[in-house]
Amino acid sequence: MLRWFRRKSAQSRPPTTNTYDYANRSVSLTEDNVPTPYMLPKDDREVNRLDFQHYMLRYALRSNYLAPIVEPKRILDVGCGTGRWLAEMAQLFPEAHLIGFDLNLPPASPSFPPNCTFRQGNLLDGLPFAAGSFDFVHQRLLVFALPADRWPLVIQDLVRVTRPGGWLELVEVDPLFQRSGPATTRMLQLIVAACQSRGIDLKMALRLEPMLREAGLLHVTSQVISIPIGDWGGRLGNMARTDFAAGNQTIAPLVAATTGVSIEEYQQLATAWLHECEQYRSYCNFYVIYGQRPQ
Repeated sequence: MLRWFRRKSAQSRPPTTNTYDYANRSVSLTEDNVPTPYMLPKDDREVNRLDFQHYMLRYALRSNYLAPIVEPKRILDVGCGTGRWLAEMAQLFPEAHLIGFDLNLPPASPSFPPNCTFRQGNLLDGLPFAAGSFDFVHQRLLVFALPADRWPLVIQDLVRVTRPGGWLELVEVDPLFQRSGPATTRMLQLIVAACQSRGIDLKMALRLEPMLREAGLLHVTSQVISIPIGDWGGRLGNMARTDFAAGNQTIAPLVAATTGVSIEEYQQLATAWLHECEQYRSYCNFYVIYGQRPQ
């Protein structure tokens, strides 16, 4: 049964790990001239997928954030992608100043509230903001963008720009589907091999909670949101299937080039995956991890 999330209070709470099981993924878009391991291309189809993915996650979480923030004055969205999350947060907190940071600036749009601004840059070069600049720092779905060995430094930088008493929230996905059939398993093996060739660890989401603790954050909380894939999961399952199916098509050329499998074979596996999602009632886990910088 879907669980509705309510706004958290600002009171400090002890560390917890909760599981919200719906079943029983800012991403930075690559600049052509900027070296980055990001696995997905920069095109209109991918922009549309990212917007749709945002709506899927908002529907699953029943919120755009889970950290217990109250009236933040400055908010940073790292890997802001299309800026959809930032625009909605700007409307929710009209007195705040919000900055989106990404390799590419989103297209100019009248839909962006006036309290939204954007800064272009490469996260792997460090965040160009002073220490303690933001009350709330948000980063979502960069598992396909950051090499495994760079995550600790990135988290240190995210903590650095968070003010004492402020909150950092990470949202990531474990894209290795649960309850997989044989074609899905083969497809995932190819995706893992392509990611490993670029130093990317697709299980990074499971490692973020201890990394936030090691970075010195307090009240670190991890929540797992299991999202069904396919008609068997109702509206949310249909949304997830649309999102992942588009992602599978987008990543196909890179997987083929990296692993030597033909695009045709990969697409056959992706087609079989759609049927196996229904047969095996597959699902995918998303992780929301947040913590507070000490005063």
